[in-house]
Amino acid sequence: MTYFHVLRSAPNTRLLSVGDTVLTAEKKFNPFYERVCDINHEIPVANEPRRLLEFFGSEIAAKYPGTALAPNVKGILEGYVRLLREMEFENVRREYFGKLPSRTRCIWITDSLPMALYWMKRLDKVSLCQIVEVEVEGTLHRADGRHLEYDSSSIQELREAADRYWRGEPHDTPEPELLLEGGMHIARVVTESS
Repeated sequence: MTYFHVLRSAPNTRLLSVGDTVLTAEKKFNPFYERVCDINHEIPVANEPRRLLEFFGSEIAAKYPGTALAPNVKGILEGYVRLLREMEFENVRREYFGKLPSRTRCIWITDSLPMALYWMKRLDKVSLCQIVEVEVEGTLHRADGRHLEYDSSSIQELREAADRYWRGEPHDTPEPELLLEGGMHIARVVTESS
């Protein structure tokens, strides 16, 4: 079967070349999970970083209108919500679906070029993306990424969504994901965007 991988350019990340092999066992976490864990926990106030609780517990917080703080606070809250979601999805995987690939270590692949192009467009928040055709070895799991949509969900809601995700249940408006834990060998560079 033919598989594809979309690589996002990031600091300290090089593009893949034909013949390269990527193994999930080589790192504790994949780049996605490393970014999730590196959440922004400070808010810039008068050109000085302040921790959230410290800032909101201080007298200086009253001097700033909510509209000035909202974009920064929204970004910080999104980071915490994303981290909570990923941690709870991993908890459910470990408890009930331990043989499936972990989102903290996996490589995301697709089994069609149109889906790879979809993900390239969806993920292109940086200067360069690359699609490579890959040969894979390891454990695969087909899931629906719509179960990952989040807001300020309760733990119970997150656990229910995680259960549907790990069972591979389709969402009403599907966004297929294919997780690989193991290795992929680069057979061909399909395209790059800059």
